[in-house]
Amino acid sequence: MVNSMTIASQFIDTIPANEVPEQTTGYEGFFHLHTMEGKVEQTLLKYIIRDHDMELFQQRKETMKSAAEKINNELGKEAIKVEIKDQYFNMREKVEPVMYIVDIAEEVMEDLNITPLIKPIS
Repeated sequence: MVNSMTIASQFIDTIPANEVPEQTTGYEGFFHLHTMEGKVEQTLLKYIIRDHDMELFQQRKETMKSAAEKINNELGKEAIKVEIKDQYFNMREKVEPVMYIVDIAEEVMEDLNITPLIKPIS
């Protein structure tokens, strides 16, 4: 029997060490390991993948899948299973189609002599 925690460590080691929250700033994307639970038989790793560029976001997901595939091929069995659930996207992509809502809010603020502070969400 192969120790699942050893396999999980191999997987973690395939993720770029400089692309984690503590090594990035501003709008740089990252891989964030936020949960790790394990025993010899099974280990669960939960990551948050973040990137403000949709193409780079997709590449990050592929990095995770490729890492699992590589290790599985080396072991000759499916020891790692990657499940990805999209939950968070760049808010710009969600706001742009309904930008008129922001425009209305900005206009109302100006009518009330409130200076709008418009800046990207980070």
